[in-house]
Parts: sequence; C-alpha cells; structure tokens
Amino acid sequence: MTATQLVADALACLRRERPDAHALFRDALGARTLAITLDREAFAVADGAIAPHDARAPVTITTTSATLDAILNGRIAVIDALLADDLELRGDADDLIRVAAAMNTFLQGAVRCASMPALAHRLAQQARGEPT
Repeated sequence: MTATQLVADALACLRRERPDAHALFRDALGARTLAITLDREAFAVADGAIAPHDARAPVTITTTSATLDAILNGRIAVIDALLADDLELRGDADDLIRVAAAMNTFLQGAVRCASMPALAHRLAQQARGEPT
C-alpha cells in the first residue's frame, strides 16, 4: 500500500462516513493545496482529495509513517516531532494556521468514522515496514 493510497482512503472514508466533517475540512482548507511527502512519496491534497504533487503549494508537510503513527497515538507531540526534525511544516503563518484548523476538523471527523480504525492499523503496519 502506498502512502498516497492510505491518505486517499482516509479522505474517502471521511467523505463517505462523515460528509459533514469532510465539508468542514474542505472549507477550512479553502483553496490551499498541501504538498505532502510521506515516506519519501510526494503527493498533494487539494479540495479534500488527493492531487498530483505541487511544489508551488503554499504549505508543505514532510514526515514518515512512523512519525505520523506516533503523533496520532500520542507517543510524541507535534512540537516534539518538529523539534526532532521528524516532521517538517513550511508555509506562511496564516496558511499554517488554516491547515492546522483543517487537520483538527479532519481528526474530529475521523474518530467518528467506523472504518478509520482499519486505516489506522494499516498506517501502523506501514510504520513498522510490514506489508499492508
């Protein structure tokens, strides 16, 4: 399973099971495109869905499945991941604040999706280097 597919599946899960949260996520993100590099795999999120990588995106996020899994499971705080260079966020302050709000909205909806635990399990497997 690719990192792109995992994120695509999480976005699709939110859209399918919590369309209200998906709409709020899209609204919070606005017209911004997020350039994401996860496990050295580059892609983007735009308009609430996966898009081709855009190096000109106003916000870039770079991390690994292991760091993302650790953050989501409370083993490391976002600030500690940033300080350890395990998570890199780039963008101007206004864009980063909007992306943080969008991610908070995504997470609030995701925890209410019945299918999300299976996706979290796939993330953990990917973080450990196991086939998914």
